[in-house]
Amino acid sequence: MRPHFPQVTIVGTGFIGGSIGLATKSAGLADVVVGTDVDQDAINQALAARAIDQGHTDLLRAVKGSSLVILASPVGTFEEIIRSTVHVLERETILSDVGSVKGQMVMNIDALLPPHLYFVGAHPIAGSEKSNALSSYSDLFNGKPCVVTPTSETNATALSVIRSFWESIGTTVTTMDPLLHDKFFGAVSHLPHMIAYATLNSITRIRDALFPDANLHTLSPSSLKDMTRIASSSPSLWSEICCQNAGNLVTMLETYQDEISELTSLVRQGDRHGLQHAFAQAKNLRDQLC
Repeated sequence: MRPHFPQVTIVGTGFIGGSIGLATKSAGLADVVVGTDVDQDAINQALAARAIDQGHTDLLRAVKGSSLVILASPVGTFEEIIRSTVHVLERETILSDVGSVKGQMVMNIDALLPPHLYFVGAHPIAGSEKSNALSSYSDLFNGKPCVVTPTSETNATALSVIRSFWESIGTTVTTMDPLLHDKFFGAVSHLPHMIAYATLNSITRIRDALFPDANLHTLSPSSLKDMTRIASSSPSLWSEICCQNAGNLVTMLETYQDEISELTSLVRQGDRHGLQHAFAQAKNLRDQLC
């Protein structure tokens, strides 16, 4: 059943928050969508994009009266936001998020909330390297997966409402344990971001040492731009994500370093058969992703 809320508050009015606002309004899920952000310019952009109906830098004012509050700010801000607002939230308010790290954070939030407030973690697998609401659009989530991460403390009705909310704006919802979520997305999302950053920083060092006058902008192949597109994502956002999922990410990076060491050895030895085998393995997985 499609949910409806008299008022929804989105905390964080960047690209994702703006797209949630537009999708919520387009689907008719709320009478009023309120946005809040520490940056007045971000609020102004969300208002200009018509992603929100009202915007406030005052967090308490923004959440008061809302029956659904969605945290679309950096993951590291979630717990403090909840501590700051818990005393003004209406009974049975549902809180959710769009963060790409869950794990311990979800459990900490469960411990912060009184019995009459409900939290359901959610992670829509949709995004962009863009970071402001002027680039947001209402159908961002159409056909995309969304992972919800309930715990033993999660209220069943709230979970059903959040599932329905995300389904109503176009996603296909699946559930996953919060700790497993962080391992999985550490591998398939966080690690690729680190690789993109490391690739460009390595190329910069190589260029400065070997061909400082070369114009990377005009001479670089499209393949480099394709594989490093995500390096245009917000540095502050991604540094926070990496630190929040550090335990898993270090393991992923060590595995990647092992793979690079193996490829380096194969190249050094001129082992065409070994390289072909490694490349064929990678090609097989890549073809499955398409």
